[in-house]
Amino acid sequence: MRAWSIYALDATVILPSNAQTEAGFFLQTEPVAVVALGDPDELRRAVLALLARGIPRVPTPSRDSFPKPVVFAYAKVKTQAALDRVARCWQIEETASGWTLTLFAPDRVERIETHAAGSDAALADLVVSRLGARA
Repeated sequence: MRAWSIYALDATVILPSNAQTEAGFFLQTEPVAVVALGDPDELRRAVLALLARGIPRVPTPSRDSFPKPVVFAYAKVKTQAALDRVARCWQIEETASGWTLTLFAPDRVERIETHAAGSDAALADLVVSRLGARA
């Protein structure tokens, strides 16, 4: 399974990379793409680049060196609660049967679309259309 989170703010979309630790959990990492929500071509390119980077394995950080989520700096917040107030989190998840796009909002979780396995380009188009329609 591969999964990424995308954060839609008022006019901006933040797309952090993802890595999986040796212990099995995921961390958001650099590089992070920041694009205008109103620029569907650039958003599509950023989604394709995110998918192309894949999810590398990284060493598990110690408790003392556990990083803050990289998205905080790009969203200009200090806590998860503050991020939840200013952004909607969209998750792209790849499963054996295809892709699922899910909106995680403070008041609800909404599975937007389940798409049969296909090309990354088709997934990027789906993300662009859904973020543009619901962000």
